[in-house]
Amino acid sequence: MDGIFHREFTGEGQWVDVSIHESLSCTTEAAMPYWFFNRQTPIRQTGRHHGLSPTKPIQYETSDDKLINGFDIPPRSIDRWNSLIQWMNEKGMAEDFGNDSYRQLIIDGVRTGPDIDRLKEHIAHFIGSQTGNEAYHKAQQIRLAWGLIRSPEETLEDENFRYDRGFFSEITHPELGSSFIYPGAPYLFNKTPWNIRRRAPLLAEDNERIYINDLELSREDLSDLRESKVI
Repeated sequence: MDGIFHREFTGEGQWVDVSIHESLSCTTEAAMPYWFFNRQTPIRQTGRHHGLSPTKPIQYETSDDKLINGFDIPPRSIDRWNSLIQWMNEKGMAEDFGNDSYRQLIIDGVRTGPDIDRLKEHIAHFIGSQTGNEAYHKAQQIRLAWGLIRSPEETLEDENFRYDRGFFSEITHPELGSSFIYPGAPYLFNKTPWNIRRRAPLLAEDNERIYINDLELSREDLSDLRESKVI
């Protein structure tokens, strides 16, 4: 982005040197500082950030044997906490968690202790009383950071992906006499829409176009390359 801004303001481009290794290092979050400064190695944790020591899993089973990845349980903001309590009230499962004592825990940002353990256990029970889709869609509606863990086949049938955003594309494979569903653009541009034109080329499928049209070799040159097994 800096290069683009520089071009827009000055009219001049610049050389951008991007290291794949450095870029990937940035995705390790705190792992690099942990190692460089303290020689500590964080461990992977399912569905959440790495850590120096394991924490409790945040996957919660639903009534139809699905899994909710319940990040931010209990919610850190009081507005999301109030929404969760209202939801639990609607299901008749709020018990005493709407009391001021629990509300204060959320306001104070308390994340450990017997009251928080009891609260997490009850939320797990609350999630377990509903189907995966029920828990997921309602949580999204009230802005809770919960996600439904799906199989690839289930993702293909997601109404938002397939119909609302038109994410998936059906791509024809003439050599197989069939078509397959491909993931599409992860973004939508109203001025410059993006789409998949065709399936990936087969091995050497575009040789003639590249060698003759782009590299301006003759057909005789191409034949010589084939005979000498260069291509």
